[in-house]
Amino acid sequence: MRYPLFDLALELADYLREEPPELGLECTDEAQLRACLAAAKYARRAYRSIRAAAKDSATARQFLKQARTARLRTEQNLRRRIDDLIADRGLMLDDAALALSA
Repeated sequence: MRYPLFDLALELADYLREEPPELGLECTDEAQLRACLAAAKYARRAYRSIRAAAKDSATARQFLKQARTARLRTEQNLRRRIDDLIADRGLMLDDAALALSA
């Protein structure tokens, strides 16, 4: 299943990789964005796995709320990172791409 927020983050990371560094801009922006993306993907996969296991396991049910909180938190951090990078770079996005980061 494709998740549009992850697609937008990956596209932005690819753009940052190709963009020549300018004075005063962080060279680590791409790496930090990819790290946020990896954390969000991991949290989403972990939540889905725990949710599936919770149907049969009392132990998994104990961790379901924590896994959901972690998933939501990492996705919110990814949205913030995307928004900050777009604002810092003054990038122009179409309305559909902007809706994905909201």
